[in-house]
Amino acid sequence: MAVTPLPVLDRTAATFKTDTDTFFGTLLPTFSVEINQVASAADSSATAANASKVAAAASEAAALTSKNAAKTSETNAKTSETNAGIYYSAALSSKNAAATSATNAATSAATALTQADRAQAAADGIASGPVTSVNGKTGTVTISKAEMGLGNVDNTSDANKPVSAAQLAAMHAMALIF
Repeated sequence: MAVTPLPVLDRTAATFKTDTDTFFGTLLPTFSVEINQVASAADSSATAANASKVAAAASEAAALTSKNAAKTSETNAKTSETNAGIYYSAALSSKNAAATSATNAATSAATALTQADRAQAAADGIASGPVTSVNGKTGTVTISKAEMGLGNVDNTSDANKPVSAAQLAAMHAMALIF
């Protein structure tokens, strides 16, 4: 089963609020359902692997001449069970990474709303009359991003943002599934 990747939200886009609403209202729930389906498929594979292991043990007891074939089946079943466990763990890691991404996106959205409120308050102040000072400064005013409450903001493009070890492991695990 294919898992639809989540899009990157661009805070500078004019459609950021709509994109965020779509992300939390449609894309993230769909992504969670798909991840749960992958985890369910992994559980089914583990159950099938266990059934194969039991069948291999029964074949070994039934006939001495089929002992080597039964051992091969048992080994294959254990490998399948291990692989199923790995895929299940990868699916859970991806699900957890998606939850973390959702939390981070919610935090970013809240921060953006706070900044929008500040900008609106500033715009309202400008609209109410001439400016005699800005942030306690008069004359030719230069304001740094730290003075505007944007000290942690940078212009790193999405392509140059780091990927955490957990995200990279989850992406590699997902690539192995598909």
